[in-house]
Amino acid sequence: MQGLMDVQTAFTLYDYLFLRRVNNALNNCGDNGIIQPQKIYCALSITSPRTRHIFSPEERQIYLAAVILVQGYYVGQTSYLTPIQLIGVAYIYNYFSDYELPYNDGYVEKVDFIRSVQDGMLPSIYNPLVVDQIFEGMEALDFFALSQSVYGFRTYLANSSPDAVNPQLKTMNLAQLTTLAAQFPKRLQSLINNSDVPVQANIEAASTLYWQLNTNPDDLFLRNFNNLIFLQKKKKVHQVPQSTILKAASMTFTPGLPLFFGMMSVNGFVDLKTFLRFYRFSSMYLEFDPNTS
Repeated sequence: MQGLMDVQTAFTLYDYLFLRRVNNALNNCGDNGIIQPQKIYCALSITSPRTRHIFSPEERQIYLAAVILVQGYYVGQTSYLTPIQLIGVAYIYNYFSDYELPYNDGYVEKVDFIRSVQDGMLPSIYNPLVVDQIFEGMEALDFFALSQSVYGFRTYLANSSPDAVNPQLKTMNLAQLTTLAAQFPKRLQSLINNSDVPVQANIEAASTLYWQLNTNPDDLFLRNFNNLIFLQKKKKVHQVPQSTILKAASMTFTPGLPLFFGMMSVNGFVDLKTFLRFYRFSSMYLEFDPNTS
């Protein structure tokens, strides 16, 4: 089921009935096999009979979630939904409807998600260990966040290998991340390949501005660097030898994907929760960056 996971080998009765409704929606609301944004309510009222009326701004948000589900990032690719995109967003909308959650202010908690897997509403590939990583640092997921997490998990599965210690989990190495990065939007690829690591002067300036750390010059650099990375304020540290400070100040980094991989990986591998954090933040960056292309 492309809506939530495209690695299933068989459909459940729930999936079959849902796909029948999607086909009906395409026949009644589509135009030559595509769905225009203004026809999203028409389609969802068929795939999820209990849906309330959806107004124009909400249709736009659901449309963006549909693009994210299949393509991961929205950079103005299309002005309509393909059948696959409709299946994806309608499946999640149907899931929200089953819980009687309004798409715009409803939240799915981890216990709800796990129960849905147990009830056969969601694929069994979402085992409790996976769900824990998807919800890492997040108390609940709204409609858009769930759509985004689904894409991130599906992408991670397709570009990772079974973990050597726990076969229920997977890990990603640098070669796999490199292959995946070639599919990123060009703007994100440019950002990864040309990102500069802050020099000492930038770190000290940021630390002074945000954490008011402007004393004890002997250990200023490492102290500021520590606070900048871990967002800690005025943490007491032991005296640092001048030779260590000079060595740290002269460190250089080569921009590129290996730099990002080094920040993400543990023992040479990236786990799901770390990859999702990278994906969510890069997606947010592209949304905020006016130069997105």
